[in-house]
Amino acid sequence: MITTLVVTNDFGPRAGGIETFIHGLLEQASKNQQRNFIVLTSHQSPQDEVIKFDQKMWENNRIRVVRDTAKVLLPTRRLAKKATDLFVVHKCENVIFGSSAPLGLLAKSLRRAGAKHIVALTHGHEVWWARMPLFSALLRRI
Repeated sequence: MITTLVVTNDFGPRAGGIETFIHGLLEQASKNQQRNFIVLTSHQSPQDEVIKFDQKMWENNRIRVVRDTAKVLLPTRRLAKKATDLFVVHKCENVIFGSSAPLGLLAKSLRRAGAKHIVALTHGHEVWWARMPLFSALLRRI
């Protein structure tokens, strides 16, 4: 069984283009009985909708959702530790970043924890990053 950690700000129940894309991608990939997903995502409101959504993801797709306390995930040391701990505890092999910038900056710590494959999705905002000197340097690092 291959387990993949998904780190993303963009996961339901809030609906949007990126959320819909990531949800559909994981829903289809989870139909393969050889794959498990652990999603580390941001805190959302209202709480009752979030709880129902997360339960539905587990019941229908066996996708475990872990909500951080932050409304926006940023590549801090705290989040790197949380992502790394989840990666190790769930014996993950792979990582998917729902958006390459800025969460892709966590790749180094996850690679050290044993990530075999790391995929970072892009959605277009990286074009803006590439045009700003400080952000373009970070994008090159990602």
